[in-house]
Amino acid sequence: MAFPIHRMRRLRSSEALRNLVRETVLDPGDFILPLFICPGEGLRREIKSMPGHAQLSVDRLVAECGEAHALGIGGVILFGIPETKDELASGAYADDGIVQQAVRALKREVPKLLVMLFEDDVPSHRQVFLDGRAHPKDPNPSWMGHSIGHWDGDTLVVDTIGLNDETWLAGSFSAPKYTNIHSDKEHVIERWTRDGDTLTYQATVEDPVMFTHPWVQKPRRIKHAGPDPTNENALMQFNCVPTDLGHIIKPTKTDKYICNYCDPDKFKDKATTTTGASTTKSKSATPASGSTTKN
Repeated sequence: MAFPIHRMRRLRSSEALRNLVRETVLDPGDFILPLFICPGEGLRREIKSMPGHAQLSVDRLVAECGEAHALGIGGVILFGIPETKDELASGAYADDGIVQQAVRALKREVPKLLVMLFEDDVPSHRQVFLDGRAHPKDPNPSWMGHSIGHWDGDTLVVDTIGLNDETWLAGSFSAPKYTNIHSDKEHVIERWTRDGDTLTYQATVEDPVMFTHPWVQKPRRIKHAGPDPTNENALMQFNCVPTDLGHIIKPTKTDKYICNYCDPDKFKDKATTTTGASTTKSKSATPASGSTTKN
């Protein structure tokens, strides 16, 4: 009788065979321990939503990491809770930031421990101010820089300065890092326009240190997939009324945008309205000259 009715167990009949053929072996060294650091001394604040985890002061963190290292844990990843926050996230790159203090203490007390500060494979968040403010006169260079924006009709224009020279200009891991160099004098102006189901992006980059003249990029376009919940390759629709919908799409009598997260029942029939383009069915059609049809 075929699998799965009859399951062959001969490779699991003894401990020796199981040890030989098993595919997955979990070891303490395979795990990363998340730890949360807060200012103060001798502090341990339990996190109610995460039983067994707590916010730790640097001294308690060092003790916790020493124990984890002794147990063979693969490493730790640190999350800082700064004493104060500002709109530029300056604590993330300040010399006396809470995570920076923790890293120095751990490298001094537990030098062989693997310490991770960031683990992600998606684009990071940017903050773009739309309240009409100007750039600071002398911005502290950072990874994302300082961005201000305004609407020019249906186009969002984003002006960015204050980028440090550690970012990759092209944002590509396929190209050598040093082919994308720029300085901290870089100035980027981006334009984002959405017309129906098409998003157009264009940028102009100026850098008086590295460039002899501005680099004007050709517009790039991406299609916004229709509201088909069965299409796993469709772009997820997170655009909704609270996100300034008036600048994204203009509804008409025959074409209106309804977020499928707000009202998924509207999209059960695939033949109904699609984002940015109306779909209709005709009872009859006249074939073009030279074409053939099948009855």
